[in-house]
Amino acid sequence: MAKLGELGKIITGNTPKTSDAQNYESNDICFVKPSDFRDNEITEIHQSEFYISAYAKDKARVLPTDSILVTCIGIIGKVAINKVPCAFNQQINAIVPEKKVCNPRYIAYAIQNLQPKMQSTANAAVVPILNKTQFSNLEVPLLPVGEQKQIACNLNKIDKLISLRKQQLAKLDELVKARFVEMFGEPMSNPMGWKRVRFDSISENLDSKRVPVTESDRKDGIYPYYGASGIVDWINDYIFDEDILLVSEDGANLLMRSTPIAFSVSGKSWVNNHAHVVRFHDFATQKFIEVYFSLIDISEYITGTAQPKLNQAKLNAMLFCWPPLALQNQFAAFVERVDQQKQTVQQSLDKLELMKKALMQEYFG
Repeated sequence: MAKLGELGKIITGNTPKTSDAQNYESNDICFVKPSDFRDNEITEIHQSEFYISAYAKDKARVLPTDSILVTCIGIIGKVAINKVPCAFNQQINAIVPEKKVCNPRYIAYAIQNLQPKMQSTANAAVVPILNKTQFSNLEVPLLPVGEQKQIACNLNKIDKLISLRKQQLAKLDELVKARFVEMFGEPMSNPMGWKRVRFDSISENLDSKRVPVTESDRKDGIYPYYGASGIVDWINDYIFDEDILLVSEDGANLLMRSTPIAFSVSGKSWVNNHAHVVRFHDFATQKFIEVYFSLIDISEYITGTAQPKLNQAKLNAMLFCWPPLALQNQFAAFVERVDQQKQTVQQSLDKLELMKKALMQEYFG
């Protein structure tokens, strides 16, 4: 085992003064922030959302290529490797590795495996922070460099396949949206001149309410009880995981799987009265509206700032382009075929992620 501080130079990022406009007058050097990191993979930094000028170089901390960057404030433990020289902000710690003793990508995977430990080590504050000393003292297995390279190669192959599957899923989603526009036109401009109908004329907005959760409800529960924090995964993946609260038949205003779409209307919560529950009159309408909402901006219907809310009355009064139901049925059939393809890709993705998890456990414990 070796401490990260023994594997190279540890550097905490900084931000050149924004008050000096010359620091940002040209896009000469990548300036990496946590927003440049992707979830659950080793991000390769070839470009960034923000840049600094050559003028700011001496005021920043610029890393050589193949350094390892780790988010250590806020969201803890995202990992990246820079493929171009880059500067980075104070939310990130970096290692400039000593390549004679460690392979950068191997160390990146070893750090990724430490994410749960890093999160538990981070100071318990409003914003979690893993300071430079804590980061430097984290330990990883230090194998001979040749073995490190082989392990990194094995994990990298799986990561590339995982990335490919995710791209396939995203492209299938885009295919559905493209088909929608082809069949019905862009919904806001309505170039095909479809009649418009109110939302409450094609759907039923079910009352949802807060259910007092008793010990009996937890013990005998058979129905998942969702709030704003659980809706997205439920709608997208129909996942009933161990974190979902189960309540008894008498204890809930049931959210059955036949309820096709719901809108979160306030901050994260576990209570039903923070969500609208909508049931559509037929399956074709459900599929049509699901894609419709993905193509429009509903911000004008949102009220509040600290806790944005989608008012039920505003939702019911929204006007929608309304093509013939026969055409909606054609679209729903197309979506079903795409969903079948997505299910196949998702199953492959799940297997690859399980394989990676098993290998990470084998290599890093």
